[in-house]
Amino acid sequence: MNADRYTFGRVLVEGIVVSRPNRFIMDVAVEGETRRCHCPTTGRIGDIRFNNIPCLVEKSDDPERSTWGTVEAVSLDPPGNTEKSWIGIDQGRVNAIVSFFIESGRMEDMLGEVKTVKREVKVGGSRIDFLINDDTLLEIKTPLHMLKVKGYPEHSSTEGFTSFERMMRPVTEISEHIPEGKRGIVLLCHLFDTPRFQVPRQTENWPRIWKRRSEERRRRECRIGRPILKWTKPGLRFSSISN
Repeated sequence: MNADRYTFGRVLVEGIVVSRPNRFIMDVAVEGETRRCHCPTTGRIGDIRFNNIPCLVEKSDDPERSTWGTVEAVSLDPPGNTEKSWIGIDQGRVNAIVSFFIESGRMEDMLGEVKTVKREVKVGGSRIDFLINDDTLLEIKTPLHMLKVKGYPEHSSTEGFTSFERMMRPVTEISEHIPEGKRGIVLLCHLFDTPRFQVPRQTENWPRIWKRRSEERRRRECRIGRPILKWTKPGLRFSSISN
């Protein structure tokens, strides 16, 4: 096992997204035909206009399936570029990716030595993605709606940052459910190269909200982490993790 890279069960096929007719479907030109493929995220993906956008598709072998495959990543580079930068869009796969890197030891800088891992643990009225060593609650979030991609401002979200409370909600929720003797981590998994998050300054209330949330995190031992994951055709490469 290569501890630095999460690989897919099969080689991904490169194609071109010609349209996204609805939130569940992408029409992809691949292997000489336009095929209907599953879009694994139903929300907005930044401000990307899906018209001749390169993509990577995991082809399905299920004859009963209504779509040809699943679009796992897209690129904002021109279709003719041989070395593309990829943006992962499969939010449903992220927990498996994180689990792989936990088990391979690549997240020990944040988690310490990992001895036990439990999935989908009920805490209060919520379910938390992971319980590590019976003392660390780990919740995974994969933001795609506010897409900020280095070098591609024309495809990055152009509207003001209006969802600060939405982004901080998981921090508040996990803070409220941390039992005595445990700590919490909210992991923001960006499956693309993105600038480091900065506290928004567009209204006078946001610094106050950030300060209050930061105080709550410190008081209840909750922190935010961000793994640096780089997409390649074979899979995701783990680079580092920042706080």
